[in-house]
Amino acid sequence: MKKSILPFFLFGAILSAAPVSMTLIDAGNPVKSVNGVDVGPYDLSINGVTVQAMCMDDFLTSKVGSSHRWTANETAVNGSSFSNTYLGMTPNYSNYNNLSDKQVYILEAYLFNQLVQPNADRVDIQQAAWDIMDSTSLWGDRHNSTISGILTSALANYSSFDTTGYEIVTDVNGNGYNCGNQEFMIHPDPASATPEPATLALMGGGLFAAGALRLFRRTKQAEVKA
Repeated sequence: MKKSILPFFLFGAILSAAPVSMTLIDAGNPVKSVNGVDVGPYDLSINGVTVQAMCMDDFLTSKVGSSHRWTANETAVNGSSFSNTYLGMTPNYSNYNNLSDKQVYILEAYLFNQLVQPNADRVDIQQAAWDIMDSTSLWGDRHNSTISGILTSALANYSSFDTTGYEIVTDVNGNGYNCGNQEFMIHPDPASATPEPATLALMGGGLFAAGALRLFRRTKQAEVKA
């Protein structure tokens, strides 16, 4: 890890312990949709930092719209507790109840990784992600041979997938299945994120503090040697 971005990671770790402010910026570029619903990857703003995201459910109520703001909890996919997630709140929520909550979210992270690849089949990958999370099928075309193949490949490969950095963002006002805003999978990438001015100021403060700490240590070391 480069020292220059370490303060950002430390800042992010502090934020992830508390609810975060979410804004849906757009539904992907270029926008693609299936049956009138936009598919990912979307652009979300999390406390002012823009990240890519994949929606994991397709419920008909409380859908998130462009510029919509809400508050969400962040849960690490490689963590041990999923009590703040919709899977954790609602038993038998997924089509894959033979898997643990953690395994289902790893499946989603795996598909998100596929979704953001160049020239990805965004429509079918997104529908595969919806199929995993939603125990009620809304559209018959989800189960075509292409989507079935995507799900088969995900089930065969997800267990070795590195989920470092992948997080679930869940509406704090949701009580589980079909309650609150939709749940998203994200993977913050400081190298490509576009912080808003307020976030830049906070990051600058972190960098200044880190530099001041190094200067203080060097001064103390010089005094000891003298």
